[in-house]
Amino acid sequence: MIRGTASQYKGVTFHRLANKWQVSLVYNGKREYLGLYENEKEAGEVYLKRYNEVKHLIVSRTNNQSHYVDERKLRYEILVSLNQGILTRKMIDYIVLIVKRTHLKFRYKDADDKHDCYVYAIENVLRNWHNYDPERYEAVLPYFTELSKRAFAFHWKTIYKHMNHISIEGTYENGRAINI
Repeated sequence: MIRGTASQYKGVTFHRLANKWQVSLVYNGKREYLGLYENEKEAGEVYLKRYNEVKHLIVSRTNNQSHYVDERKLRYEILVSLNQGILTRKMIDYIVLIVKRTHLKFRYKDADDKHDCYVYAIENVLRNWHNYDPERYEAVLPYFTELSKRAFAFHWKTIYKHMNHISIEGTYENGRAINI
């Protein structure tokens, strides 16, 4: 018997070629594939579990500006911070937001590892923010995104030493890779 592709669970469809239930979650303009499952109910539970993990990061389509970083405002805040020798409160908020958004690019075996990497990345960016050189880097966001990614990757590798590699997307400014 051939089943329909619809499911009673959000994010779940029947994959006819695999003859299994496929789960994916779409948020912030990206689709995250969550696997194939024999049981429709199990697939629905996987979707719900992942949704609950990321729902605080989902950007509303109602133009919620608190989830976006304006490059001009970010540049202003970093220049003020560099001039004062201390981060402004707004710049700290931007750094936390950038690290949160970078956090979405990584997968972890458990929640403790995820939290450890997140905390390490925040600490690393807050420890090294003053190395930003406005003469060398025109755009601020790619610089801090790359700094955050490298912190995640470094800490991830210390946790999962037995694994051979990690792959993350590059950060680019004007078509070239950012080197920090």
